[in-house]
Amino acid sequence: MPNQRDFNHRSTWSPLRHLTFRKLWLASLASYLAVWMQSVAGAWLMTSLTSSALLVALMQTAISLPMFLLSLPAGVLADLLDRRRLILSTQVLLLIASCVLAGLTLFGAIGPGGLLGLTFLLGTGMALNGPAWQASMCEVIERGELAQALTLTGIAYNIARAVGPALAGGIQTAGGPWLVFVVNAAAYAWVVSVAWRWRPDSIGSPLPPERLIGGIRVGLSYAAHTAAVRAPLIRTAAFMLPASSLWALIPVVGQGRLGTSAAGFGLLIGSLGVGAIIGGLALSWLRERIALEAQIAARLERESPNSKPQLLVAR
Repeated sequence: MPNQRDFNHRSTWSPLRHLTFRKLWLASLASYLAVWMQSVAGAWLMTSLTSSALLVALMQTAISLPMFLLSLPAGVLADLLDRRRLILSTQVLLLIASCVLAGLTLFGAIGPGGLLGLTFLLGTGMALNGPAWQASMCEVIERGELAQALTLTGIAYNIARAVGPALAGGIQTAGGPWLVFVVNAAAYAWVVSVAWRWRPDSIGSPLPPERLIGGIRVGLSYAAHTAAVRAPLIRTAAFMLPASSLWALIPVVGQGRLGTSAAGFGLLIGSLGVGAIIGGLALSWLRERIALEAQIAARLERESPNSKPQLLVAR
């Protein structure tokens, strides 16, 4: 019979028994919540500053473009630089940008251009932080728990995706977008404190240090010539390109056509996150069922090829 240690290693939640991983996971959950709250509050604020659908849609561009431009360089930097310092630098950048955004919004000094610029700055901080943060989380656990750690990261993201917009809507209703940005700043301040107290083990490499441009070139070449990497990237791009238009125009539809309040808009965005969680929970069941149906069909074909059409009709 399996012992408790074997069960822990198989459990999705087993990495949380490591204190350092648990702290980093909670900090990542706070950071993801801040991201989704910022997206909702920023988009809602833009709809109150301008009636231009283009400017409202550009909010999605401002938060996503840094991820598109900087993800690969950020991955290389996570290998070249001290990850703790990189994480601290990017989180401080997010903290400062949130504080500035909160102050400008509170005193009515924010305009569409300033909102787009600060949103782009926040997106830049998140893009530079992501690879270093995820790699650090994976280094504080045992190698056999890597799959569970990645699953928990996805769970944290989807929890924030469902809860964050609703929280932002409620906070906006109570005090306005500036209060959401203050809460975001507090979340980033807590993440900074966690990263400051964290002392990771230094991991040496026998290889010479890689240069930034060389690392980017190697990464692009690997992605272009490795089918296991290239195919998911193509499928992701094919999905995200049309899906991003939904995210960009939801604020316009929510306020302009549906007439939703700030709380209603948060629930509208949060419903997408709830759907993602339900879809994730159903995914394993669907995979098991599809695999089972394939096994039954293959077995019927081996045992009685002539009766297969009749069995299928009977089903």
